[in-house]
Amino acid sequence: MGESFMSAINVASHTMQYSTLRAVDYLRVSTEEQAKGYGIAYTGKRTAAHILRKGWAHVDTFMDEGESGTLPWEQRDGATKIMDLAVQAPRPFDLVCVYETRAVGRQNRVFWEWVWKLQDLGIFVAVVDEDIDNTTEDGEARMRDMANEGASGRWERVMSVMEGCDGAPVAPRHPLPKLEMTGKVRPGVILAVSDLECHAQESGPSAAACCS
Repeated sequence: MGESFMSAINVASHTMQYSTLRAVDYLRVSTEEQAKGYGIAYTGKRTAAHILRKGWAHVDTFMDEGESGTLPWEQRDGATKIMDLAVQAPRPFDLVCVYETRAVGRQNRVFWEWVWKLQDLGIFVAVVDEDIDNTTEDGEARMRDMANEGASGRWERVMSVMEGCDGAPVAPRHPLPKLEMTGKVRPGVILAVSDLECHAQESGPSAAACCS
């Protein structure tokens, strides 16, 4: 049975059980973002307005204020609380709303791994600044496309680093890893390519300009 068909069944079962999807929002801003005026209140107003506009019931808010996006979500109190509740039966919410993908992690692959993990638990995800969610088949397809685009762009950046500024191959600092898929993925989605680093000393000044 196809995944898109199963997704439609999941959506229908939610609709039958609850007349309105129960949404929580997850808010995270770093100290640097707070200094620029993009604090919890800024993103919270936008996630709350998005939930209202969609006609979902706003049942709770989870936040990690002043936490860097480089810190794994498993080490953030708000993010881990969401996942702890998501595995409960019955679940206390149906959807998690974030203002942007960076709320979960600075790297796109971290966000998509998080999305698929929640979806496997029957929890939907909405992203405000992209106006996208996976509560419908079309929305889930758009999310797959976004994940594919992110992985493709990252691979292109890796290849450009390997070629160097003048088109000559750049020597890697470590042996080149194999291309692997990580985490829970959907058909055709590559979530991550291992990071490559340039060794400027081995590659000359042109490589140093690229990799600095």
